[in-house]
Amino acid sequence: MVQRLQTTPQAVDVTWLPGSEKNTQSPDGFTLNKAVALTLKEAGVSELYSHQKKATLEVLKMKKSVVIATPTASGKSLCYLVSLLTRLSKRKSSRAVLLFPLKALARDQLLKPQKFTSAAGRLANSGKFDSDKKLVARLHAISKITSACCDGDSTEGEKKLMKDEKTQVILTNPDTLHHRILPGYTSGKWSTPFWQNLEFIVLDEAQTQRGVAGSHVSNVLRRVLQV
Repeated sequence: MVQRLQTTPQAVDVTWLPGSEKNTQSPDGFTLNKAVALTLKEAGVSELYSHQKKATLEVLKMKKSVVIATPTASGKSLCYLVSLLTRLSKRKSSRAVLLFPLKALARDQLLKPQKFTSAAGRLANSGKFDSDKKLVARLHAISKITSACCDGDSTEGEKKLMKDEKTQVILTNPDTLHHRILPGYTSGKWSTPFWQNLEFIVLDEAQTQRGVAGSHVSNVLRRVLQV
């Protein structure tokens, strides 16, 4: 394909960039819960990169807000998914909002947490770890983490189900957060236990929130933090 492109007038130069070696070094203080590690492996994640470990450490232990700026397909999603699997399986009342710029992207990303909860369920019911009751209990807790998309395509019945069943992870977009979810604070629809236990706010593709639209999103996030 590159050779063919070089024959076209649009291609004026071709530069090959050297590949970078993977870095899986663990930062000081990083530990991964055994149940979470087994779940990741069962789902096909054999190891974490250094930036994923550092992000998890800073979110869970240092309680910091984190911005990840790495190339495409470098595993940015795992930076927050590992934190969610660890925290939400330990504290069932915890809640998370994952914001995506497009509804289609949120629907696509919903498959990721569901992949890990399914993997944890398989491990918990496999019988391999029955001698370790605490481990099996944690695996069951991971498998029961609930996630769902809330957007303009969600029916009223689906939204009611999210609130009634106290869905832990809500995948949505800034518009729905502004028009649908935040107004529910005053009406009581989303106030308890959602807002009182909201621990994680993830803004995916943050670099797309620029200009006037970006200023609107920043104000929506300020409202979330105020609530």
